[in-house]
Amino acid sequence: MKIVLSVSLLFVLLFSPPMAFRCRAENIDKEIERSYINSDYAESAKLLEQKISLLEGKLTTGRRSTSQNIYMNQLLLAYIYAWKLQKPEKSLKIYSELIQSNKSGKEKRKIPALELLYSAELYAAKNNLQEAEKYYQMFIKDLSGLKEREHDDLSTIFADELIKFTKYQIDGIRFKSGGEHLLKKLKLSSAMAPNMALFLSMALAPAARYETIVAMKADLPTYIQKSTANISSMVFDYGLLLQAAGGSVDESCEKAMKAYLSKYPEGYFSLSLRYLFFKFYRESGRKKKAGMLLAELNNIARKRGMELIVNPDRRFSSPEKTWETYKKALMEGDIDLALECHIRNRNKYKEIFKLMGKDKLKKMAEKMNPIGKITMNDMRAKYRIRRNQKGNEISYYIYFSNVNGEWKIVQY
Repeated sequence: MKIVLSVSLLFVLLFSPPMAFRCRAENIDKEIERSYINSDYAESAKLLEQKISLLEGKLTTGRRSTSQNIYMNQLLLAYIYAWKLQKPEKSLKIYSELIQSNKSGKEKRKIPALELLYSAELYAAKNNLQEAEKYYQMFIKDLSGLKEREHDDLSTIFADELIKFTKYQIDGIRFKSGGEHLLKKLKLSSAMAPNMALFLSMALAPAARYETIVAMKADLPTYIQKSTANISSMVFDYGLLLQAAGGSVDESCEKAMKAYLSKYPEGYFSLSLRYLFFKFYRESGRKKKAGMLLAELNNIARKRGMELIVNPDRRFSSPEKTWETYKKALMEGDIDLALECHIRNRNKYKEIFKLMGKDKLKKMAEKMNPIGKITMNDMRAKYRIRRNQKGNEISYYIYFSNVNGEWKIVQY
């Protein structure tokens, strides 16, 4: 429970109203929280509309914090209309206004256009699969643009994960019509770290602030069973489960996992959840339970015609192997593989590799000497490489990190 509270606090700090009118909005916030927790969603929607009007009245040019706060409250309002009040058309109207506002905005947002994702979900629920795929594709395009604009590792990781998730959603639509799949291979052994997955789950759940309070009042399996089945709940419940497990698994976590898999049997995050529990069972010697989850993953893969990779890639099985893979990729001008050897600054290296071109990359790789180990434990390693520069031998250091059994370059 302690972690749940800290994450909830983080969410509040990220999206709390600007100081200038926080006092006025504070009372409304309390009323929204009270009504939501008491399941009076009509009152919650009414109060949210009042709060949005208050924020819009204070909005001035350049006040990004206010603008983002309005946006988050609009997402919450649309969520309540769609899934609590069963008024999807009202929700779609809000999303449409947000889409138009984003198109006309002079400054690109630093967060994904989640209204595209949620619009796609609602059209899929209405069985308008063509329109649903259109909005999913628009969301992928938006995420690609976000990756180009924001060069930090966190934005890249989140964007990449959401792109895979969205492609999986599209494949679920195409599975029914026999269309070509977009996500033909999914590497579960490179799943997001639990703490990052938790942050992602909070970011994708507009009602996370209030649902956290509701979840704390019930046991986790019961909460998952009773939660509304939608994308927001799917990712939020996934985050709660990872948090509850905390690197270990007890009877309560197993019940919660079963409740989650029952609710989202073939969901994208259900694949990751099965893998994480499979990994725990395998490492703790519970071969029967591990085998059952692996069999479920294989069945889903066969059914959907995709490859699910569970075991770590042998090309990254040690720092030496990763360095060999890296050198080979540079020799062959395979930028994607070279980037896969890195855990950080992929956008930076991508730009450098593109500017250098294949010939220079090959020459650079030819001059790369073998690496020598300095220190190493189960999770981190420090190596060095020697180079001759103007007759002098100089050592450079290379740092590696073990990510789910794969050694990746941190920096050099």
